[in-house]
Amino acid sequence: MSNITKGLLASIISAVLFGLMPLATKFLYSYGLNTITVVFFRQIIALPVVMILLKNTDKVKLSGKDVFEASRIIIFGMLFTQIMLYASYNYISTGLATTLHYIYPTFVVIGMVIFYKAKMTWVKISCVLLCTVGIILFYEHVGQVQLNGMLIALGSGLSYAYYLISLSRSNIKFIPPMQYAFLYVVITSVAVFIYGISTRSLHWFWPIEAWLVMVVFSITITIIAVLLVRYAVKFIEPEVVSIVSTLEPITSIVIGALYLNEIITIRTAIGMVCILSAVVIISIFTENNRKKES
Repeated sequence: MSNITKGLLASIISAVLFGLMPLATKFLYSYGLNTITVVFFRQIIALPVVMILLKNTDKVKLSGKDVFEASRIIIFGMLFTQIMLYASYNYISTGLATTLHYIYPTFVVIGMVIFYKAKMTWVKISCVLLCTVGIILFYEHVGQVQLNGMLIALGSGLSYAYYLISLSRSNIKFIPPMQYAFLYVVITSVAVFIYGISTRSLHWFWPIEAWLVMVVFSITITIIAVLLVRYAVKFIEPEVVSIVSTLEPITSIVIGALYLNEIITIRTAIGMVCILSAVVIISIFTENNRKKES
């Protein structure tokens, strides 16, 4: 299996896992948890598992510059993404939040062109447009829309685009997986803990059902899904990763249909076809380019 294929598979699996996030977050909110509590415990619960796995894996010596760079990328990328996306659920529907957040492939393409003079092919541009159309088709207006919720959801997309671009262009992507996971968990935990304590927004006591969901949520998303994204950008371009990751909302829709009795409309089905088409096209295009270059 080529590195390109490994990168694409990692992107697809991470997208499916991240697609479970809205469902788990909404469940936790139903028990009275807030955004800061969900983000903090999602990280801290994963820490013991990461530390155990780290003991028997490869490690590299990191300079102060490396730690600073990792902190910048993780805090302004993944951490801000989580906080803003989860917070947007309090103001607007998860459908609209998903629609606005998953416009980030467009942000990735624009960022790569502006800051790194990346070459944009018609295939990439077409796939981004297909994804954008597909995501827009997912949204169905229900109830009142709040502007602040929309801006927060858009901000989460912009932050995630920053994460993908910065990670792909830094040496951090070459840090061994479990060492990166340790850095990621520690940095986000400390940052959120300081904020949560200073604002008294951390909740410590909740039902056992919520704890069980949080444990599964933490290990699946914080460790597995995050590491798969880091692995993917090591082998394929961030634009490709961002396009493939739009499989996330499809996962959310399918899970909703299977377990929440939500209906998949014709409009939603067309949106799913658009996104799946984009993923297949960009995967074939990326693999063909590899063969030509080898």
